[in-house]
Amino acid sequence: FTVYEQSTGAHVNAPLTPVKKWVHLAATFGNGKMALYVNGELADEADLELTMEDLADANGLYVGRSNWIADPLFKGAMDEVIVASSVFTADEIAALYSANAPAEAAAVDVAAAKPFKLSAAGADAAYYTFENGAEPLDNVSGLDSTTNATGTADGHTGAALVLDGTDQYIDLNPELFGGDGLTISLWVNPVELKD
Repeated sequence: FTVYEQSTGAHVNAPLTPVKKWVHLAATFGNGKMALYVNGELADEADLELTMEDLADANGLYVGRSNWIADPLFKGAMDEVIVASSVFTADEIAALYSANAPAEAAAVDVAAAKPFKLSAAGADAAYYTFENGAEPLDNVSGLDSTTNATGTADGHTGAALVLDGTDQYIDLNPELFGGDGLTISLWVNPVELKD
């Protein structure tokens, strides 16, 4: 996960995730830090000098691509995308992972999948399941985002969005960036790994 604001960048990294296998990723931004969690556990943390206002002005915020054109795009499937305008705690992220860890689950229990409170401190959250096709329609609070992807496939739970690694990504709803932080949580299944 990378955050850019003009030429300033901050990165959090994790060991390479396995290809063709579902992995839970969560990234948090806020309180002067950014952090990356893999399967519910902290993988990396870095200082973040950028504010949420800086992020909101950073030429768009995306899932599956950077706001820098030369960076590679994600190729593979993603499912159960949650974007919240608050910083989830490590315990909330661990609960989010463990609530949906079994890949055999027939359906995600939305209540169990969101340890956060949508009304807390004015925080907004969106929950994209892709059960109704490729468009990221919010199943919780009506904060739909957009995508230029058209494909779906079997997901971690139900259907998943498929990104081609060339020009497809999710363009997140800007209303999600009005809080004091940001959390992005999702299941990913990479087709290939890029440097």
